[in-house]
Amino acid sequence: MRKPVLLALVVLLAACERPPGEDFKPVLNVHCLLVSHGASTHGRVEVDVDRTYAIGETTRYVDLDSVKVLLWRNHEWQPYGFDGWPAGGWYMSRRECTIQPGDTFRLRVSAFGFDTVFGRTVVPDSFTVVAPRDSDVVRVTDSIVWTRSPSCGGYFFSYAEYWWMPGNPWFEFKVPNDSLAGRLPMFFFTGQYNKILMLYVMALDSNYYDWARGTAEKMQPEQPRQESRLTGGVGVFGSAYACSLRVVVLPDSVQQQ
Repeated sequence: MRKPVLLALVVLLAACERPPGEDFKPVLNVHCLLVSHGASTHGRVEVDVDRTYAIGETTRYVDLDSVKVLLWRNHEWQPYGFDGWPAGGWYMSRRECTIQPGDTFRLRVSAFGFDTVFGRTVVPDSFTVVAPRDSDVVRVTDSIVWTRSPSCGGYFFSYAEYWWMPGNPWFEFKVPNDSLAGRLPMFFFTGQYNKILMLYVMALDSNYYDWARGTAEKMQPEQPRQESRLTGGVGVFGSAYACSLRVVVLPDSVQQQ
């Protein structure tokens, strides 16, 4: 299930996974985000598979041979197999997968000539957006209020105009799970008035939250490099619980005077 809200992060991080030096040895670069919208969430899973590149080397995708992607859910012994489109570097599960809060998933990705990549994630607990409600009228002085997802690493906020292709974010904001009491002023709507917007809120597991937070840090050499939490390669295998709603944004009453 492709998650366009966060695809910009994938592109940015791919450009950062190019270690310098003549002793450079490529490793597999894997990206997968499992998203639950509730107990009934099911669909096909997508995994993006590439490799790291040396500085000055061109991204190719197609030079990976015998790529095999397997996914296990909880204690199920039968893995989900994947079919791929190597020219684009993405692989889709052959059958639909149920994704529920608390589920444990294990991922294994292999390719000829590379170490096998292993990853594990636990889907964060569910939460709800208390305010605003779907189709509410809001102002930047209002706050978004949500119940907590105790097991998540942090929250990701994004929005797009309702008539746009879903997931084209104009704004991305990441909030640690322990920094707020489930309340955040909607200052990020400043200037986006008299529009219908889709607001996306994701409770991310620690794998994906730390990876997303590290996008800015990887662009600053003095900052410590975030761990991918994958064994045998780089990238991220994470999960999230997501909520979305439509809101109508109006200027603050003071600005109208």
